Amino acid sequence: MKESDINTPIEDQHVEHFAENLLDNYDEKLEKELDSSYIQDVTQKAADADAEVTRELRRAGINENIGNINAVNELLATGELMAYTRALKGKGIGNADKSGHNHADKNNSSKAAYIDSSEKLSDVLSGREKLETLYTNLEEAAGDELEEAIESSLTDTDETPVDYDTFEELRISNRQIRYISNLARKNDYRIPYVKNGKAGLINLTFLSDSSDKGKISIKMDTEAYGELSMEAKITGKDISLFVKQNSNTVHPDDRSIYKSFEELENVLKLQHGMNSVRINTVRVPDVNYVTYENSGASVPADELYRIAQSVTGVFFGK
Repeated sequence: MKESDINTPIEDQHVEHFAENLLDNYDEKLEKELDSSYIQDVTQKAADADAEVTRELRRAGINENIGNINAVNELLATGELMAYTRALKGKGIGNADKSGHNHADKNNSSKAAYIDSSEKLSDVLSGREKLETLYTNLEEAAGDELEEAIESSLTDTDETPVDYDTFEELRISNRQIRYISNLARKNDYRIPYVKNGKAGLINLTFLSDSSDKGKISIKMDTEAYGELSMEAKITGKDISLFVKQNSNTVHPDDRSIYKSFEELENVLKLQHGMNSVRINTVRVPDVNYVTYENSGASVPADELYRIAQSVTGVFFGK
């Protein structure tokens, strides 16, 4: 369309003049070729979507369109939320206080959605309401940023329009946040964070059988021990923890993780009153994350959140 008059910006052209030039330059054959190429590309990407991506979209109750497929596929492949990747570049959340475009309430939601310390992570994991607030703030912050980007493209504003790549990042960010927010409603959480200048995600799922019985599944990356997948089974004052560690990760001291297990055992006994703590570990080439299909069937007991807070707290700083 812009080829109709490449020497004059579209906003400076008269509508009639622009329409006449557009008609003169219209190429029906080229349009069909472009449409056909786009449809083939979209169809192929959807067909190539990993089965895990499709399964995750269905679990989250999100449409299986190309935009959502690309957004979730990137999240699963990188293990980083786009909003946090942008924050590390000095953009968006975590940087709202430096922006002249955000209002005070937008600053608050942006800052509250940004986890960049063990203290903030611990606070978020202290209960169900704190986690719900995290996702609400993420949605608000990402939505505000996308709205500002759209407003900047309007011709009657003083804003500098964002480029295509930035706009695409914001769309991906909003789609990813919608995905993790939907999962959170099923007690299946993806908790974003920044540590040592790198963005990451902690996977956390609860399955509550009763007030004193349930399961907790956690997957997280640590500098000291590599990728860990942990499943805790709690029955009253007894807890058993099964830990999978990546066998492809080389550690200076293979037994150092047992010191962390001892630390965790003390925390669980002293802070949670556990009478029995059993921890077993195995090294595997592929560290899978355990999920529970019926995790959203009941609301987890508060104690399950506090136990998850303690477990992640021991390993987050490692």
